[in-house]
Amino acid sequence: MHRPLQSGKFSMEKLLETLPARPRMMGEADVALIEQILKNLPPNPRLLEIGPWLGGVSAQLAAHGELHVVDRFIWSDVNAENNPGVLASGESFRPVFEMLMASQGVSAQIHETEIDAFEWSGDPIDFCLIDAPRNSDDLWTCLRQILPSLTADGFVLIKHGLTPKHTDMLALLSSLTDAAIIQLVDTDQPAWCNIAALKAGPHLSDFSGKTAVEDWLTRPARPAGDCGGSTSEQLVLDIAKLAYLASHGLVSEALLQLRTQGPNPKLLSIWDRFEAEAPVDRDNELSFSVFSEIFEFHHSAVQKDMWAPANQSITWALRHSWSSYLSAPETAPFDVSRIAQSYSPGAVADFSAKESEVP
Repeated sequence: MHRPLQSGKFSMEKLLETLPARPRMMGEADVALIEQILKNLPPNPRLLEIGPWLGGVSAQLAAHGELHVVDRFIWSDVNAENNPGVLASGESFRPVFEMLMASQGVSAQIHETEIDAFEWSGDPIDFCLIDAPRNSDDLWTCLRQILPSLTADGFVLIKHGLTPKHTDMLALLSSLTDAAIIQLVDTDQPAWCNIAALKAGPHLSDFSGKTAVEDWLTRPARPAGDCGGSTSEQLVLDIAKLAYLASHGLVSEALLQLRTQGPNPKLLSIWDRFEAEAPVDRDNELSFSVFSEIFEFHHSAVQKDMWAPANQSITWALRHSWSSYLSAPETAPFDVSRIAQSYSPGAVADFSAKESEVP
């Protein structure tokens, strides 16, 4: 059990002096996006917030309808370090949350629980804001509870849902949008705003929470085409799926998906963010670097300037082999390891898709 709020240094009176009226960890752009979505809800909506912190955003949500919040309400070491003089690590901040909500004239139905123990058994949900998970397992725990209860016009907003360092979360969302379980909302938010705004998709009724998260993460992606009509948010998710596969050693799968994308130089700036921030296991650093080289070559231009021969370097060996692979009708995996093993200065094979086919 976590410790109750103590008197003295961490008294309610002193907290009132320490905290702003609406304490929150979201910026103005995040709050503006949330308000934008809230305006599209029906009258008297049912709202769910996972990870409410001290209630700054919760108060705004509660003003629009029936609000439920989910949290374990334990003040963490990070909270104690970043917010000195509020609470001690390990204390419950539920009393503070309830106090600040009451000071705004609103309230919420509280579900005090760990994320992995959370179960939603209430009525259909019109809106859900998720600001707790930092990995795909926790996000999946939330989504498998929420999506079956999401109304046909319902929305789900996920903080950090567009952040490259949480590549696994984005890869999960990419697969769910591919399957049309959910779909991205075109919000016209600033490029640096990292909330993924989603709504119920046409195949929401096909959703099953029994599918393992690993199956969603490695699910074959839809053909991407030239990506020209995709929103910037969708492009981020599409590239996150490639980054996830490549960073987990599934380079052949990532390259098979890359093959379906028409060259689009504007994707290079998005990839740069993933290359810099995506977590990569040490065992997969080399294969991830190889994929990155091919990705950048693939999207560098529609017409490639092959100004160096294949035996110039391993980089040019990969480039020439990739060009041959794209021109071949087969879609067998692109055998990066065979190219690397066979390369030697002055003599390198031209690997077509057929030659690279894995038996």
